[in-house]
Amino acid sequence: MLQATTQKKRIPRKARKTVIRMRTLRWRALSCTRRRRGRASRMHSLLEPAPISRSVALERCWAHLYARSRLLRLASAFPRENREHLIAVLAFAAVLSEAAETPGPAARRRALKELADDLQSALASSPRSALGHCLSATVRLKELPAPTLLGPLEEIRTNVERKSFETRRRLHEHAQAIARPIGRALLRVVDRSSERNEVLMDALCTGFLLARWTTHFRAHWNLGRLQLPVEELARSGIALQAVDFAKPVPALRPVVADQVRWIRGYFHKGWPLCAELGPWRGRLMAFFLRWHAASLSALEARNFDVSRGVPPSGVFRFLACTGASLLTTRPPDLLV
Repeated sequence: MLQATTQKKRIPRKARKTVIRMRTLRWRALSCTRRRRGRASRMHSLLEPAPISRSVALERCWAHLYARSRLLRLASAFPRENREHLIAVLAFAAVLSEAAETPGPAARRRALKELADDLQSALASSPRSALGHCLSATVRLKELPAPTLLGPLEEIRTNVERKSFETRRRLHEHAQAIARPIGRALLRVVDRSSERNEVLMDALCTGFLLARWTTHFRAHWNLGRLQLPVEELARSGIALQAVDFAKPVPALRPVVADQVRWIRGYFHKGWPLCAELGPWRGRLMAFFLRWHAASLSALEARNFDVSRGVPPSGVFRFLACTGASLLTTRPPDLLV
């Protein structure tokens, strides 16, 4: 007799994307409903206490990353053994960024405190939320030091009331204190941690964060924060009390141009990391670098006018960065 055999059906890639989108919408709708009913008190859906398994927690974190940014979707390209830990670290970085950009000082402090409490529970192997379940397993299996996750959070909480930085050096120190631990955690979870790689990763992650602050200048200004050195503005004769950065300020453009050149120096310094990570991981890192460098070039094409908001990005930039990263290992000309 022939015995019936059951084979696991492979779900098409397009169908998997549809499932992820539907689950994301369902999770968001459920979170909003709970908030309206007063059952949930967390500022972020990934921090809501829930007795769930690690697989469900990973699914929720991945759904959040998938809906937040097309760049973060590239985490699915990593091998499965590293992908889950990569999703955990990227989800933590995303929640940290969203908490730091919460409108209103009181709400911002509350969001950061909730993240700190959830992180402490995860480090103590007693996770309570989706993010906590993911981080707890990653910290245990990859032996991540606690300061790797606590450092960026404490830096943001310490400077939560700060509205500006006097010097470029102080702005660099603030950005590095946030970006460096996250970058080193990413190196550890993909098993590429070394002294040389850490130095290169420090430069790249610091440059990525500074590039985001510069291109999102108006959004941060609306939150009451100035991400340009005050001494550079004073040197250009710009009085903060009398300037409305929501409108074009011609005197501000040389300051932004100097900031862009400064950030490109970080990209140029960290470019050799793409070769150190290997052919596949290196191309992914090259894509991230080209994407942020292209955002600075888009700002330059606007004549460094930050009052118009974030420079547009779309499918053309995505395809251009992808093609260049796959076809060549030469650094882009816009880093020079």
